[in-house]
Amino acid sequence: AILNISNTYKKNFKKGKKVFLQKSKSRYKVSNLKTQKNYYVRIRAYRIYQVYGGTNKIYGQWIVKNCRIER
Repeated sequence: AILNISNTYKKNFKKGKKVFLQKSKSRYKVSNLKTQKNYYVRIRAYRIYQVYGGTNKIYGQWIVKNCRIER
């Protein structure tokens, strides 16, 4: 499965940073965060299947977490 990660400081995830991780990588470090701000992170997995000569992506549900940077 491939992971799709998105993080932003807006609740609606507009103008967020999007990252795609292959299954060989299981960690992703978010950098350049400002202190005393709320950030929202969401993650979902998807697979790519070969169907009748074409490709098809099947996505999982988004998991959303709210984080506050203290330091």
